[in-house]
Amino acid sequence: MTDSHGLQSPEVVVEKYTISKKKSSIGFEIGNNVTVQLSVSSDVDNGRERDSSNVHTKVIMDHKGEIQYLRGGILSSNGPIVGFRSIHESVGESLNLINLQTKQRHRFKDFPHRTIDLAFAHHHKFLAVLNADLSLYVFEVSDSCEPKKYISINNWPSSPSQDDHPRLSWCPYIQGDDDDDEASHMIAVYSGKQLYIVNIGILKDAGLGDDIDFDDARKEEGGLFSHCFNNQAENKDVRISSVCISPDSTAVAVAKTEGPVQFFTFNEESNTLNDAHCFEPRGFAKSGLIDDLIFLDDLTPNRKSVPFWRFCVVVSNNGHKVALYECQSWKCLGRIRFETTRAINKFISIPDPTANFIHLLDVDGMKVYTVEIMNSFRSNEQPRFIGITQTSFCHPIFSISPISSTTFDISSEDSEDDIFNNDSNDDATDDESDASESGEIKMKHVKTKRYFVAMGKRSMLELQLTLKKHIPSPLVNFAESSEKETSPSVYVDTEQEPLNSLTLQGLLMQKTTSNSGLNLDVVNQKLDDVIAALGRIEAERKENNEVMVQQIISALENKNSFQYLTSTSQLIQGTAMATMQIAAQQQQQQQQKNEMDRVALLRMIDTDPEGALEAALNKANESLLEFVCSKINPEKILIPGNTKLSQRCLLALVSQFTVSLNRDRDLKFRWIELVIPEIDMSDPEIILVVTPVAQKLLMSLQELIENSPDEQVRRYVRLLYQMTRSSLLQPATPSQRTSTSVLSKFLSDHSQQ
Repeated sequence: MTDSHGLQSPEVVVEKYTISKKKSSIGFEIGNNVTVQLSVSSDVDNGRERDSSNVHTKVIMDHKGEIQYLRGGILSSNGPIVGFRSIHESVGESLNLINLQTKQRHRFKDFPHRTIDLAFAHHHKFLAVLNADLSLYVFEVSDSCEPKKYISINNWPSSPSQDDHPRLSWCPYIQGDDDDDEASHMIAVYSGKQLYIVNIGILKDAGLGDDIDFDDARKEEGGLFSHCFNNQAENKDVRISSVCISPDSTAVAVAKTEGPVQFFTFNEESNTLNDAHCFEPRGFAKSGLIDDLIFLDDLTPNRKSVPFWRFCVVVSNNGHKVALYECQSWKCLGRIRFETTRAINKFISIPDPTANFIHLLDVDGMKVYTVEIMNSFRSNEQPRFIGITQTSFCHPIFSISPISSTTFDISSEDSEDDIFNNDSNDDATDDESDASESGEIKMKHVKTKRYFVAMGKRSMLELQLTLKKHIPSPLVNFAESSEKETSPSVYVDTEQEPLNSLTLQGLLMQKTTSNSGLNLDVVNQKLDDVIAALGRIEAERKENNEVMVQQIISALENKNSFQYLTSTSQLIQGTAMATMQIAAQQQQQQQQKNEMDRVALLRMIDTDPEGALEAALNKANESLLEFVCSKINPEKILIPGNTKLSQRCLLALVSQFTVSLNRDRDLKFRWIELVIPEIDMSDPEIILVVTPVAQKLLMSLQELIENSPDEQVRRYVRLLYQMTRSSLLQPATPSQRTSTSVLSKFLSDHSQQ
């Protein structure tokens, strides 16, 4: 089954990893559907003594003041120039510039209102500053940190809500093939439901001066575009969450906290935006909620000449969900979910100029999670998620910004110790360990370095992050594994410990050990040899069958060949007996496998009953599911209004129970009675399939009512029938979920009839 945007079988392989200080860098096997379990609360400790071994820091400057209380953007950079906001005990809040190379500084002193956001342009040393009165200032900054006001726009309309946080977003302009094209300088200003896009170049050339009134800018053709999203009047809390202007400055994409992502083109005659397209990542972002939208365009100087906006990353659920989309058919190429047992606040997403990484800043946990993307920028290749690295700090980090110029010595090599092979990071692969024991030199991981400027609690820092470059695993191995099982899904539990001979195939697969030192040509050659051998075996089987058929035909044509017919009959009987023996052996092996599955799942029930239940569902084995359900108290995991099972799992339980309601009827009725009230018909993951499942259940219940001789059973089944029909075949409402008390009253009232 595919989701609404074509993610091919997102349930086929679910990769689950646990990332911690002991295992801080993980490579994904496939990357289509990944769950990352974050470290437990004991690992998040303000008393952490040192940073991760893969990060080096330099103090740029110290500051005094509670920087964490600043609202809006506080840090931005272009080359060695960094713009930042700070709080000083003597002068209060201020806006500053610093050159990381020369240490030259500048402090702005002439703003009548405090700054609420700042942003450097990517293509030019333009610094945009947005003040609390929504006045916009654009400065051209020299290498000596001397700002020259380029333009300012004042007297903007006031924001309708004081809770709105105005923000800035530059167009990352890329020069086209025609060198004569004039550079485009466009910036978006958005707050609440209102969006403005300012063409700095047109307003500068319009002869309106350096200080421009908002109304005059609106009158200039192509100077200032505006659009208000007032069609969500029923939800007053809807607001713009992200704005992206295409690198060729021809289109704009807008994501909101509700509804689809909308694409617009520019109407220069009326200074408005024209609707062009929209897409909604249903099935991933709950209720369409999107926190950030990042297009994977190569913005480096040596970029390849490929079209813009081919792929994008959608960040949702406060940064805890990340999805990768192809922008033509909006097919979902992969998704990552972060899970944790502790309460965490929003992750702040930071794009990387190379479009090969997405950085997620966890302010509360004092960590940065770097998601690696295999993105070759080739027209015939699609990107995918291939790994993640956790970087921990011993001090709070409130904001980071990538920098293209660094004061670190980039020519120096790392020490001989591989930081991703020590005890505090990723474990070495088995092949590498064997090579070390045999006297061969251990192969180091391929690494890359990313540079940032960061704002800490008491100082501004320069960071050098060393990241392991993960090698994508061949997908063919998992495709072959999935074909061995008839179940609709395979679960890859990468943290499952070896259970001697009691290893489960399919649902609880052991982690496939990857080796960065493998020779791809050798692997491909071995695969070719295996495929060739299978082809020869199949050809021999067909040839033997044809020979046997020809022998039988010849014997039938020769009536005097009774002895030959007898031998042929014996051959056929022998073949039939051999086939029966093989079938018996396969049945015995299946029984042994089921028994091993039960033993492993029984162990799993003690520590993770929800995981054991999902495992049994994915095996598509009715007896195994009944066994697991009989060992679990459903009231402990089906908590009214706070169930521990996903909506997809709840609906799958109903679907599996419907197949054979006559067997273990009381057990299944008990589960169904608790499952149905917890099913949310409006959930995007099940909204398209909940009705067919409910209809099948109603048909099975109706059959029981007609065929059961026990009046008490028929009465209970009728009550279950009415509850199913009212809960799963009615339009979804805010009160769709039925509590245990309401359900009990429902059954009690109807049992008196």
